[in-house]
Amino acid sequence: MSGLTPRPKETVECCSPDGRLVALVEIIPEDDWQTDVPELAPLVRLTALEAKAQGEQPIQLRENGRYEYSVQRAAFAGPGNLKLVGNVVRNRKSRTSGDNDIGRIETGSHCGLLRLDIEEDGRPGDLLATGYVEVRSIKIRYRDEYQRMLEYISAQTSQLLFDARASAQMPVVPKWTHEPPLLQQQIEFLRQTLASSSFDAAVRRIESFPHQQLRTQSEECNIARPFRPGRNFNRQAASAGHRVVIPSTHALYSRLSARGAAVPSLPSNVVVQRKRDLTDTPENRFVKHAITQFRDFLSHAAQVLSQAKDASWHPVRKSAINMTAKLDEILCRSFFRGISALRMLPLGSPVLQRKPGYREILQYWQRFNDNSQVRWKGGDEIYHAGKRDVVTLYEYWLFFQLLHWFCGKFSPNGGVPAAKQLIEPVGKGRFNLRLQRPWTLGPFEGIYARNQRKLCARFHYNQRFRFVPGRTERGSWTRAMHPDYTLTFWPADYTPDQAEEQELAVHIHFDSKYRVESLEDLFGKPVEDADAEDTDSQGRGNYKRADLLKMHAYRDAIRRSEGAYVLYPGSDADRKHQESLENEFKGFHEILPGLGAFAIAPGSDGKAKGMEHLNRFLDEVLEHLSNLTTSRERVTYHLREAYKPDTVSEAPAEYKIHNAIPERDGMTGGRLVPPSEHSILVGWYENADASHLDWILSSAMYNFRAGDRAGSIRLEPGIAGARHLLLHSYGGYAHPGLWRIKNAGPRLFTADELLKAGYPPALDPHPDAIYAVYDVEPDEAYSGWKGNLATLRGKKAGRQSAKPFAVTLV
Repeated sequence: MSGLTPRPKETVECCSPDGRLVALVEIIPEDDWQTDVPELAPLVRLTALEAKAQGEQPIQLRENGRYEYSVQRAAFAGPGNLKLVGNVVRNRKSRTSGDNDIGRIETGSHCGLLRLDIEEDGRPGDLLATGYVEVRSIKIRYRDEYQRMLEYISAQTSQLLFDARASAQMPVVPKWTHEPPLLQQQIEFLRQTLASSSFDAAVRRIESFPHQQLRTQSEECNIARPFRPGRNFNRQAASAGHRVVIPSTHALYSRLSARGAAVPSLPSNVVVQRKRDLTDTPENRFVKHAITQFRDFLSHAAQVLSQAKDASWHPVRKSAINMTAKLDEILCRSFFRGISALRMLPLGSPVLQRKPGYREILQYWQRFNDNSQVRWKGGDEIYHAGKRDVVTLYEYWLFFQLLHWFCGKFSPNGGVPAAKQLIEPVGKGRFNLRLQRPWTLGPFEGIYARNQRKLCARFHYNQRFRFVPGRTERGSWTRAMHPDYTLTFWPADYTPDQAEEQELAVHIHFDSKYRVESLEDLFGKPVEDADAEDTDSQGRGNYKRADLLKMHAYRDAIRRSEGAYVLYPGSDADRKHQESLENEFKGFHEILPGLGAFAIAPGSDGKAKGMEHLNRFLDEVLEHLSNLTTSRERVTYHLREAYKPDTVSEAPAEYKIHNAIPERDGMTGGRLVPPSEHSILVGWYENADASHLDWILSSAMYNFRAGDRAGSIRLEPGIAGARHLLLHSYGGYAHPGLWRIKNAGPRLFTADELLKAGYPPALDPHPDAIYAVYDVEPDEAYSGWKGNLATLRGKKAGRQSAKPFAVTLV
């Protein structure tokens, strides 16, 4: 045991509101504490300088981690027993050591600032002290990838606000709020800008290659130094004061004396015009103005938060102060000290629009101004009081990724524009971003006309599929379901309700599952037993089969759902699997119906890693839906036919058959077609003379007259494709049993050919008529069946009763 590496441990100081040290919380990782990957280390301590630069706490835990803790009373604490409280604390009463509180911290999916609150045992709610640690995300890198998601949402929000205002006007100096939640939102968005490498690179680029203007400057020059005289030099030489007497040995002395100068002299200093490259340009003034505005806002926010009574805002205030110090350092550099105040915004300048460095600062400034007008209530749950809810942020980030794909793929098709649905005015130049749990957003509507079939589409966020009893309606046939994202497609020739009724609508669902770590976590191993699941990992947030079963629930319960897919951060290995679509399950050989997963995560370059695989999949879905010859089209057609209501009763048709029906086809031995699609040809025979029935038996043929004479057959699909024959005659009599039609479709005979086949001459076939002849034989499987001719649909009355018609077996 002495050779084992000791487990790391750290101690967190918990202080009272007035700054007294009350308790020390010792934290030790419980498992998985040895790793060579710094990002996966369960317990780290940053240097004070790094923690200040990143705006984080020095002691950092890891998401989905388990830690043992022990609370020790400090010297200034009272006499009572102290205990640690909070949502992530699991006290274990069986382990106590003296007066120390010992237990477990389970971080779960919590990320960001974690408060460690200390209370006196037996006095719940009486907060004595608070300490802070940081919980890092491991599926998404805590700093750069988290930052990329917020930056993307900020950029999309800015664009939506621009579209919603439909105006080129924007405030130069925004009105800063005094509401801590809104200040927190603006601080968080600004933090992602100031902490990004692109912001630092933009500032360095401007300082190294600044925009300059060649200007003429007037400056005073000593007459003894070389200079280029200007147009007004002669006037200065003749009349300027502070003059210097020219020595008699100088060449100018004799020349000036000859011109009548009693004492030849020149001014000691003259004003000359020189051209210089100056950096005090409107573009550089704008850069200084933007950075100064960022600094002034952070100072304002720190002052407001310092007056907040809730101690939860103190870490946010500290972060604002640290960022203010960074901007002060930038403004104190020599480059910015020589830049004067901005007098006019040069927003139309090509330098600001195109030059590297300047272009980025302009974008950051515009985004900051736009975001300062938007109140995003959904963001409160993400970064409230220093918290970083990566799970919810990942879900919102995926929404914008899918919305960006949808708007780029589908042309607008009426409806409310995306900007109007997401951005709503709340008065006094303020707007609200409506993206928030559990609100439903949509539908965002569009039309796709690039293939041979024009498709309409809708995109919903958090769409509610409520229980509906009717099959032709949109909804669930069990319990209410609400996937995170739903794409709905249908042919443009139908309305949405008509498409649902005709089984033409297609729903594809996506769910954000940040907790899934890998494909194996989601799908399990190919030979895994359902009873062998790791229930402990489920309790810690790794759901494995439960997430897969939820996709099955969406696919099965929501009517006309053809696909359900998980979106999760994943790894580079998971994204390689997507190149061959190995992470999809197909119900059949086609892309739909199906289940699957896509690993999508924010990249360091701002693009979504893995989104190209999802785009490819969705493009294949559009190709599939545009093809009218797919097996899925056939299935949905027959599904509609099977469940469509009766035209008379407007209720689903239900039949009962009282006789036994064979399971196999008598000819092929294969499966028999369903009775509802089993066509029976009802034909007339002469029972006054037994010769007609005898001829049918002996020749194994039955004939109908074709042509335009009364009683002639019309080869409709039900007649031409009939499988059996039912004979009937006078008085509504139906001959017992059914005759099997041996060959599909009839042959055409003339009257002479029919007589040569032994047809009874007494039946007098007309010489000018053509006859359709079926090959038939008695079917023993239906021997003795008795049909009630009066109940058959299609039977004619009177002289038309001999006219042939077709019915189904039911």
